[in-house]
Amino acid sequence: ERLRRSTGLGEAPGVLLVLWRARAPVELPPGQRILVAVADFENDTGEPELDALSGLLITSLEQSRRLEVLTRSRMFDILRQMGHASIPRIDEPLGREVGRKASVRALVLAAVHRFDTLYTVEMKALDPSTSDYLFTLKEDGKGKSSIPAMIDRLSERTRERLRERREEVQSSRLEVAKAITPNLEAYRLYFDGKTLSYGRADYAGALRKHQQAVALDPDFALAWYEIAYLGVWADLPEGDRRAALAAALRNVDRVPQKERELMLAWKAHQDGRDDEAVAIYTRAVHAFPRDKDLQFYAGDLPFHAFLSPRGSARDLEDVLPYFEAASALDPSDGETQWHRTSCLVSL
Repeated sequence: ERLRRSTGLGEAPGVLLVLWRARAPVELPPGQRILVAVADFENDTGEPELDALSGLLITSLEQSRRLEVLTRSRMFDILRQMGHASIPRIDEPLGREVGRKASVRALVLAAVHRFDTLYTVEMKALDPSTSDYLFTLKEDGKGKSSIPAMIDRLSERTRERLRERREEVQSSRLEVAKAITPNLEAYRLYFDGKTLSYGRADYAGALRKHQQAVALDPDFALAWYEIAYLGVWADLPEGDRRAALAAALRNVDRVPQKERELMLAWKAHQDGRDDEAVAIYTRAVHAFPRDKDLQFYAGDLPFHAFLSPRGSARDLEDVLPYFEAASALDPSDGETQWHRTSCLVSL
């Protein structure tokens, strides 16, 4: 009303003045991170290989040290705890439920569209506790091959909108085509394989998806690692598992930090250097404390050392906190609970 009176704009016929301001995130104390979640992209292009773009964006945002990003598996864990089982994708309503349950500060929602050969990704971020919009972004590109670079730009702009300094963004930026894969169909297969293995459900089915992914992109290090890791539980011959890990390590220097730590730890374990593997997992836990699987891995190797003839209960005093942390993140995970209970009984 004050603006109308001072400018007179409201008095002129046919003039409508609309003011809209996105609410910026509250500044955080030093060392505290903004918790972010990413729902699955809406895909109206009719091209199924674009169904997995949320995974690329999550991995890209994870490189930030200002943001703490919920992994997709963590989001499924939360939904399962809320009574949502066997969900194929995380749409906006489910994303909002996860956001409120996990006290997420910024929920990212995105949609991909196609107009002839022009692809557009429209993105918005909101505070799920209030439904206030924080910002909106849009990127266009010519041809499907332009989409990975669009994801890169959206990630960088998101980090800047969430008050991360530009120099910090640039120092830890990720080009998803180089670090992960430029082949969107290969990535969709990898994405589907990861979904199948959530909750330690269908390892054999997940393994087949990853094998199909590397058939499309032989340099897909993340998929090769999954073959090496899941192959233990899917009865893949040891020689094939070692060959898969060797293929993953050929490109280890260009993969994202968390995935690089997983590969190096698994290589150390494969070579009988479990102390080194545990040290790598522990380092990764400090960088990604809300990753339930990392917490489990950091405790699992010492736990099995306790079960060996030379093991002692003292070994369990150091590993119990990892199972406690993993259990706190997902109380419904039966395998984690079994390990935690076994530690407590033995101690």
